[in-house]
Amino acid sequence: MNNQLLLLIISVAIVGFIVFYSSNSTKNKVPKLEIEDSNEQTPIQQEQETQTQPQRQDEKPEATIVLFYAPWCGYCKSIMPLWDNLSRKYPNLEKVDCDANKQVGQEQNVKSFPTIRAYVGDEMVQEYKGDRSPGNLEQFILSF
Repeated sequence: MNNQLLLLIISVAIVGFIVFYSSNSTKNKVPKLEIEDSNEQTPIQQEQETQTQPQRQDEKPEATIVLFYAPWCGYCKSIMPLWDNLSRKYPNLEKVDCDANKQVGQEQNVKSFPTIRAYVGDEMVQEYKGDRSPGNLEQFILSF
């Protein structure tokens, strides 16, 4: 029984390795796909209908912080009320249901849930690695 479990783990690791290294160069690009879930917004659309004042050189561009989640994930269920609360305070927060949008999760190389990443334009600039406390999440958001 233990040999079968070890063989299964090794097989999954090999498949994961192959998928990871065979992905194309778009793994750090945010795709502009429509979300299938009608309750979700489109992921990270950076297009603006109207042009605002030009950005000053000393200002950094605004980042979009994205929560990649799966509705069946217990950790995702526990972070969702906090994320929704922070979303009311910070309009640059998005969430992507990776079950309803499998292609987005695959293109972004999301390996676990929840995954929180910061994007500037279409480029992923940082993945959140801290604990999921309100203070630490807010500090991460404010760092952009």
